[in-house]
Amino acid sequence: MSLEHSNKQPLVVARADVLTEAHIARLQEACRGWADFIRVSESADIREVEPEIRKATILIGWAPVPTLLASSIQYYLCGSAGYDAYQGVGLESKPGFVLTNAAGTMSIPLAEHALAFMFMATRRLHHHAGQQRARKWSRIPDAGELFGSTVCIVGFGGFTRRVDPPARGAGAGCRSRLGLDRKSHRGNH
Repeated sequence: MSLEHSNKQPLVVARADVLTEAHIARLQEACRGWADFIRVSESADIREVEPEIRKATILIGWAPVPTLLASSIQYYLCGSAGYDAYQGVGLESKPGFVLTNAAGTMSIPLAEHALAFMFMATRRLHHHAGQQRARKWSRIPDAGELFGSTVCIVGFGGFTRRVDPPARGAGAGCRSRLGLDRKSHRGNH
């Protein structure tokens, strides 16, 4: 979608296909009167949408680093919680540039995925899956139990706050939980 941008107002570009029509309507309403707003397809080839992105003052969603560096973007709301790909690549030297992330948006799915891996590793489910494919069934005597285990959760972001209560509930008596983060000021939890 292209827009005749007046250059008198900031331009907000949303490039996140996960946004619903309700989200877009709320963003349009929030921009009304102070900024132009357009939505471009995240799934479109970057070369097709790059002209609009380069004109943006604010970008919501995803863009490659070279596009961000060559753009007029001042505020980038990265559509993911992880932002490692944007560190140490020159954006920190771009005058007035602010990078934020979508911390917490994937906390529940990540916590559920971590719990699934805890059960898979403890119960050795990958071996059972192999047995199923081979149509051979035998007991795996060294399969462990989550019950009574110590669960180490590295980090203390939204994900770890979400995985802790289910781990305790699913582990039905995990004796302790150890939460660690880079700053290590939170200690044991």
